[in-house]
Amino acid sequence: MNVTADKQWRIEKRVPVTLIMVLLAQFGAGAWFISALSADVKNNSEEILSIEKSVSVFRDKNDDVKSRVIRIEEKLISQHDLLERILRRVDGK
Repeated sequence: MNVTADKQWRIEKRVPVTLIMVLLAQFGAGAWFISALSADVKNNSEEILSIEKSVSVFRDKNDDVKSRVIRIEEKLISQHDLLERILRRVDGK
């Protein structure tokens, strides 16, 4: 089994210029994609921090509103009791 010189596998030292250009273009596109992705992650991180601050402010305001509502309810209960006593006195006379 003698293999002729035309059918043997061999590696040439020549590399097509288009192959080098395609590899460089892919590398550049990959670097561009990664930098854009990094910028998006940074922007998202900043937005998350901003949203967390807003949520914290809303929680503080919500706690304040809760305490005010509780005070208003207590005042209404005491006024209701006062009106009940006044009605009993008026009805009793």
